[in-house]
Amino acid sequence: MADISKYTAKIPVEADRPLFQEAVASALHGAPRGSYILIWIACAEGLKRRFREAAVRDGKANKILGDITQKEEQQKPEQQEELGRNILQAADGSSRSALAYLSAVRRDPSDLEQPFLKGLIFEAFVNERLEFRFKEERMAVILDLLTNQKDIEAELVEAIDASTPKSWIFEKDYRHILDLVKERPDIKLLAEALERNSEKQRNSGKFISTDDF
Repeated sequence: MADISKYTAKIPVEADRPLFQEAVASALHGAPRGSYILIWIACAEGLKRRFREAAVRDGKANKILGDITQKEEQQKPEQQEELGRNILQAADGSSRSALAYLSAVRRDPSDLEQPFLKGLIFEAFVNERLEFRFKEERMAVILDLLTNQKDIEAELVEAIDASTPKSWIFEKDYRHILDLVKERPDIKLLAEALERNSEKQRNSGKFISTDDF
């Protein structure tokens, strides 16, 4: 991804810069989609801030701000799911805002919409093309969020069973994630799916063993 840091100085309002700076960091960490969503959020929040400031003296601005808020609350399930995926990718790119958000919802996910939560969880295992890969660094958070989400777990198991390996995975890393899942008896179906998937990885030649070095 191209270096976008040069655009930071062109942002006129200091309050609009932190999210863009996180987008720069996300891009440098190899998470372009996370960078994209952070840029989008930075632009959206900047516009809303201006409408809030204008609403003090302009009734039309207040109406526009209300329309924006209403449309945000009426996102379609597939849009919510995509947003969940994007938030996890931003966290994977070390976005401080995304990481802080994950930490908060980890403690209390009860207010999350199911499609959004599904997007967060699925992104750790399979992409939209049903290609299997891990987002290892955030796995503990994801497993916490998956606890007691039987419907999402069942859908995730189906997705993993239907998936194809995306890239090579170190077998020891795969076993480590599998062990983490096995420690949680409430997500037994996921553990069984990952056991089945390990054979798929092995048969496709996508496992890297320490013996290969």
